[in-house]
Amino acid sequence: MGDMSEVVRQHCAGRSERTERGGGGHDIGGPLPVEMPGEYRRVVFLKVPKPVTVTKLPVTRCQICHRTVAYRPGSLSEVLTEHYRRAHPEALGLPSQ
Repeated sequence: MGDMSEVVRQHCAGRSERTERGGGGHDIGGPLPVEMPGEYRRVVFLKVPKPVTVTKLPVTRCQICHRTVAYRPGSLSEVLTEHYRRAHPEALGLPSQ
C-alpha cells in the first residue's frame, strides 16, 4: 500500500469524502485505523494526541551548576535541597554517590 504517509493521506481523503456525503467518519479525537504494509498485514491504530494542561511553575537557578529548577509555590526549599542532594552532595557535606 506504500509508505505510512501515503496510508494516512488516503485514509484522511476517504474520511473527508464520507463527511461530505453525510456519512460517519472517525471522531477527531479517536484513533485512526491504518493498515500497515508488509509481510504480515494487520491493522494498527494511530493515537491522536489529546490536549494537555500545562502549568507554568516558578523557577530558580542553582548557584553551582546554573540549572533551572522548577518548584511549586511554597516548596522552594524542599526542591532546592533535593537538587543539591542529587547533583551536589559535596556542597551539603554528604558523601558522593
